[in-house]
Amino acid sequence: VDHDERALMALYEATLSRVYGLVLRLVRRPQLAEEVAEEVYFQVWRQAPRFDAARGRPLTWLLGMARSRAIDAIRREARYQHESLDEDAHNVTASLSAPTAESGDELLAVAQGHAALHRALLLL
Repeated sequence: VDHDERALMALYEATLSRVYGLVLRLVRRPQLAEEVAEEVYFQVWRQAPRFDAARGRPLTWLLGMARSRAIDAIRREARYQHESLDEDAHNVTASLSAPTAESGDELLAVAQGHAALHRALLLL
C-alpha cells in the first residue's frame, strides 16, 4: 500500500472529532489530547500498510490506536510525576536531615514542599 497524503487528510478530516473526543475523555487535558491525536495520525501514516479490513472497520482500528496512545500518555505523565515526586522527596529529606536553613523563608519553603509532597502522595 502506497502512502497517500490526500487519503490521510480525508481520514483526518472525517475522524478527528471522534479521535480527539475519545482521547480528551481519557487524558482530561486539551493540550495533551491534541498531542496524542497528532501521534495517532502519525501512527496511522506509518502503519497503514498493516491495516487488514478483514479484521475490522477502519474507524475501530483508528479508535483502538487512539485509546492505546492515550493510555501511553497517561502512563508517561504518571511516570514523570512519580520521578518528579521522588526527586522532591529526596530534596525535602536532605533539607530536613541537615537543618542549615539560613532564614525562616527557606525553612518555610521546605515545609511547603513537604506539604505538597504529602498531598500528592495522598492522591495516589
